[in-house]
Amino acid sequence: MSYRPTTPTSACDMSTAIRVFGAIVGAIAASFALLIAVELFSSVVHPFPPDFDGTPEEMCAHVAWYPHWVLAAVVPMWGGTAFVGTWIAGRFGNRISAIFLALLLLAAVTLNLVMLPYPLWFKISQPLAILIAVIVAYQASCNETSSGGGEHG
Repeated sequence: MSYRPTTPTSACDMSTAIRVFGAIVGAIAASFALLIAVELFSSVVHPFPPDFDGTPEEMCAHVAWYPHWVLAAVVPMWGGTAFVGTWIAGRFGNRISAIFLALLLLAAVTLNLVMLPYPLWFKISQPLAILIAVIVAYQASCNETSSGGGEHG
């Protein structure tokens, strides 16, 4: 039976882990709330038909009929969502948590674009907008973190 005393280093490691975990959870929650707002906007301006059952075929048909102006409006909304989530993760967590959230959002968008029949311009502009947003958010959160007196890693 070995006894390992608690050192300031292990206490710092634990508080860092809790802070990073909280930052990721908060960033996911903020991203999810903003995603819901984007989807609500979409459902108001391009509602589902009354007899919509939610089958994959019906969803593909619904997406295929999206007005282009709605898709154009959604691109910056998703970019804003990605910016906010990545900034929160980086500002309150660390660089790794910002990268984790950015990759999570990029993966979600990629899956959505692969599964549904969006026009080509949207399939190009959507991930590009998100990529730009997460890069800017990452840099902004790291600059604020490093100039704010404490290094978050």
